[in-house]
Amino acid sequence: MALELPMDSSGGGICGFIPSFLCYLTNYRNLAPSTIREYRLDLARFVRFLRQRGLLAVQPGDISREIVLEYAQTLTQSPSTVRRRLSTLSSFYNYLQATGQAARNPVRGIPLPKKRKSVPRALTAIQLDAMLLVAERPWHRAAIWLLCGTGLRAAELAGLRMEDVDLEGALLRVLGKGDKERIIPLAASVVAAIRRYLPYRRCRPGVPVLLGNRYGRPLTAQALYGTVKRLAERAGLDPAHISPHAFRHTFATNLVRNGVDIRTVQELLGHADLSTTARYLSVDTGQKRAAVETLMIGGGAGGSEGR
Repeated sequence: MALELPMDSSGGGICGFIPSFLCYLTNYRNLAPSTIREYRLDLARFVRFLRQRGLLAVQPGDISREIVLEYAQTLTQSPSTVRRRLSTLSSFYNYLQATGQAARNPVRGIPLPKKRKSVPRALTAIQLDAMLLVAERPWHRAAIWLLCGTGLRAAELAGLRMEDVDLEGALLRVLGKGDKERIIPLAASVVAAIRRYLPYRRCRPGVPVLLGNRYGRPLTAQALYGTVKRLAERAGLDPAHISPHAFRHTFATNLVRNGVDIRTVQELLGHADLSTTARYLSVDTGQKRAAVETLMIGGGAGGSEGR
């Protein structure tokens, strides 16, 4: 059954259908503003490609598989970025099909570049200490403790409200992707860091967020990202490898190393897909080696041989 959503084709060609698609993602899919922005940028890239080929006025249903293949060949970014941009275009066409604006999805069946299997890089205790030593402002230190002690995404940390923090119960309520709520227990060190920060909190009246900038305004994910990079540089670390997401990797890795089951790790991180969480199972090669050595010592050469 077709979706009953407002369509605006006044812009001509494919461009006229993009606003209603973004409206659908916002109001029906409840995607985060940052995710909506990525969809918009990805589609803008495809529109530029069509403009360069003189195809801007072509209707969505007239875009062929060959045109999409030609567009895919212009994408020279990392495999993950190329996959995302083609996935965005495919989602757009799925929407057009559902609303009766296109009979088929020309992106379906287009070969995607293989994902690079990368092992998440966790920060060491020395690196964390170095970051804390150069953290000048109270909110800097609170942010670092929260990032490494909760595994929050940058946008989640920026959006934390005072009412989301229960210091007495040592609990944190987080509104994640797709407006999914999860509860994260707080370690005593994180609770202490928040308590040390609160006397310095200078958010303006009516600003409910936990972390605010020096002007009393809500902290943004972009500002948090830039702050972490600057602190890493001051600490003598490579800012290319330090980001809010690196702290998230560190949190997850430490959970796995301490024997926390993967389902619990998934819940704490707010992953929708267990396979996303499962990659942390392969991060600790040293731990695997130690386990194998233990087996060899216990089994011995000869004691269990031939049994």
